[in-house]
Amino acid sequence: MNYKSFHLLLISTIIMILSVDLNAQSSGKCGYISDSDEENMCLAQVKQSSSYCGRIRNEDQKNLCRARVEKNSSYCGRIRDSDMKNDC
Repeated sequence: MNYKSFHLLLISTIIMILSVDLNAQSSGKCGYISDSDEENMCLAQVKQSSSYCGRIRNEDQKNLCRARVEKNSSYCGRIRDSDMKNDC
């Protein structure tokens, strides 16, 4: 392997490591949640983006997520689960 090939390989490796680290930092504690609905709820609240709420499959959780992130209590009325409705 010549010097230029080694240099390009080294730069590519560094870029790959940095991008993985940035992804881990952006998801933070949410990256450790195994349930996808709960992970999306976490990401929505951490990043204050309701786009993650749209990824939640459970309709009650989706409405709770939107109510919290968008600070809009009208979503609470759509929740059927009584405990979740009270949390809203």
